[in-house]
Order: sequence, then C-alpha cells, then structure tokens
Amino acid sequence: MLTTFIYVSLAGLIGAGLGGLIGIFFGKLSKTGTSYVLSFTAGLMLAIVFFDLVPESANLGTFFEVIFGMVFGVAILLVINHLLERKLKKISIDEDTVKNFSILSLPSILVHEKDSMDTKVRKSLLKTGLIMFIAISLHNLPEGMAIGTMGGVSLGAALKLAILICIHDIPEGIAITTPLVGGGVSKGKSFFLSILAGAVTIVGGIIGIALGGINDSITAFSLAFAGGAMLYVTLLEIIPETIMLKNSKGSQLMIIVGLMFGYAIINII
Repeated sequence: MLTTFIYVSLAGLIGAGLGGLIGIFFGKLSKTGTSYVLSFTAGLMLAIVFFDLVPESANLGTFFEVIFGMVFGVAILLVINHLLERKLKKISIDEDTVKNFSILSLPSILVHEKDSMDTKVRKSLLKTGLIMFIAISLHNLPEGMAIGTMGGVSLGAALKLAILICIHDIPEGIAITTPLVGGGVSKGKSFFLSILAGAVTIVGGIIGIALGGINDSITAFSLAFAGGAMLYVTLLEIIPETIMLKNSKGSQLMIIVGLMFGYAIINII
C-alpha cells in the first residue's frame, strides 16, 4: 500500500509540477509562441483521449457506458463553463491592484502585470486556465484511483501506469499555467494551481487503495468521463484560444505534431 501511494504521489506531483514550471516559462512568450505551445498541448490532449482514455474505457466497459461517460463529462464541463463565464464577467481588470488569490472566490483574481494583450484576450486566457484547472482536477481523480487499484493487483503494472500518467500530466500542467500566466495571474499562484490539480491524483489513489478494487463498469465510466471532459476543454477552449492568439498554418500544424508525439509516447510506454 505504501509503495502504491508513493507511485500515485510522484505521478501526480512531478508531472503536474514540471508541466507547471514549463508553462510558466512559456507564459511570457509572444502571442505566436503562446499559440504554438497551446496548440502542441492540445494535440497531446487529443492523443491522451483517443489513444489512451477512450480505448481503455472501451476495453473495460460496454458501448453505452463509454458513451454515457463521455457525454456526462462534456455536460459537466458545459455547466462549469457557464458558471465561470458568469463569474468572470464581474472580474475587474485592474493593472495597479493586487489582491490575494482565492480559489473559492474567482472574482478576486485580478490582472496585475502589464503586457501586450488586450483585456478581451486576457480574460479569455484566464477563463481557459481556470477551466483547465477544474477539468484536469476532475480528470486526475480516476487516474489516481486506477493506480491505487492496480497496485493491489501488480506493483509492476501500477508503476508502468504511474509513469504514463506522470508523462501526460506534464502537458496538463502546461495547459493550466500557460493561459493563467498569459491572463495575468502571478507565476506563483499559477504554479500552485498546477500542483493542486496534480495532488488530486493522490486523493484518487487513496480511494483506489481503500477500495482494493473497482468494478470494471465504474472504471470504464470514470475513464470515459475524463475523456469527455478533456475533449471539451481541448476542442472548445484550447484550440479556439490558439486561433484567437495566432490564426496560422504553423499553429494548426503544432496540433498535429502534438497528436503524433502523444501517440508515440503512449505506445513507447
């Protein structure tokens, strides 16, 4: 149990933390650079959904369990997106005021760093980062449960799964901090959110270890739910954001590059 817990902890914190640091660095790139990084991340996300989460869900569950899980994931993100849009309309973009960050009070996040992006773009980036944080947190819960459960069957299989999750948590960390920093949130707060999202994996791992085994149907639904949530974020949040920043062939090509790179990593592991 202790070994499995260590696997879960390292997978969530190292992957998300490293990705968060990378995202912080790229967050201060030009519009073109930010667009390329987000496009590459979008490709990686699509690879995870189509070559990892959904196939694994299909192997464990029925067609209806997979479809229902994905639809439910999309529906939850639609609701979250609606609530966030209502909150963000109340946010004041104040270049000279810095207020304490509070996850429970989204309007307390104010832009306080001057940059070349206009208010509309920064608000949009901020919303994308917050949506990514919530979606990835939801996504990491079943991942942690999968590692925790697998540890009760085979530590070797649990380690392999933990390595894969750690690798694909890196672009997730990037996807959180890049738009947040670009939207004006401080580097420290952005990095904290990426770590917090990764820490949800540990919560899922504890649940998985405690249960000692998860019904295949529940696991299939959880993976499909994560896939649907990530598909929503990628197609309706990240990719439109890249187009807003830089609508070019290069940016769109980076989506394909990210997709192929993600496919290669998944198969190598």
